[in-house]
Amino acid sequence: MTNRINQHLDAIEALVQTRMPGSLYQFELYDLATAQAYGRGALVEPMPWGSVYKLFVIAAAVQMIEEGLLQPDQQIRLEKDRFQHGEGILQQFSHLTHLSVVDCCKMIVATSDNICADTLHELVGNARVARLFVAASCTHSCLTDNLDTLIGRLLAAPHHWSTPGYMYSAEMFAAYEVVIADTLPDNCTTASDCNLLWQYLSGKAFGEQAREVFFDIVRTHNVWSRTGRYPNYYTMPKLSGKTGSLGAGTVMNETNMLYDPAAQKQLGFFSFFSQHNRLRYYEIADIMGCMGLELAKVYGVAA
Repeated sequence: MTNRINQHLDAIEALVQTRMPGSLYQFELYDLATAQAYGRGALVEPMPWGSVYKLFVIAAAVQMIEEGLLQPDQQIRLEKDRFQHGEGILQQFSHLTHLSVVDCCKMIVATSDNICADTLHELVGNARVARLFVAASCTHSCLTDNLDTLIGRLLAAPHHWSTPGYMYSAEMFAAYEVVIADTLPDNCTTASDCNLLWQYLSGKAFGEQAREVFFDIVRTHNVWSRTGRYPNYYTMPKLSGKTGSLGAGTVMNETNMLYDPAAQKQLGFFSFFSQHNRLRYYEIADIMGCMGLELAKVYGVAA
């Protein structure tokens, strides 16, 4: 199995090096059968979260449910007036002002809704999320800002959108890079840390009932999935988790659980982080989809 894993991870690295020249990347597969981590790239380099951190805000909320501090069906007010930056489909629904805690979590996985994420993040607080990092033995993870703050800073950068050809120009990427570099020390993680978090959340983080609540949320269909997009046409493995991006693809990330739905069995965890990208968003999305096909081959699917 080890040789098989390394063969397909080498193929993923060759794909990244060929199609994403100049990008700083790291990725790791933690395989449960061999109980080993297999990584490539700049593995100890702190990377921007993008929206990946939202998965662990959800985990913190489920812990609060388990502790009796929140109820799954408890209605929470969506702070639409305060959190207005970035992706947020609920911003378009004027009649929808509240969601249950669990539905808010599912909307974060399904659409990466920033209103839900920032509302829930404020509810659980940074301190509780930080305790998750400590409990999972993460050494490169920290979280200070919500997405409304980060996206607001990115939008405030000196852009020239009215200039023809500005979109995906070197000037656009440079403007985003300055802001991302400034936010990085207080908002960062690594692929290895994310996989440690997955392992913790699969084991000691919850009791059995709360664990099922969390992973039921994680298995919500994610319309933004990139690594999981192509493999999910196959019977197994399925990839479910959280995507993240900043600066029109300057940063592109994803962290996933791989599982066999028929056997209801986890197979492993895969996390990919990249920055300094200079490609269009959907070009990178296709590359990440091809990574997913290589992961499918690891677990016996002729993709």
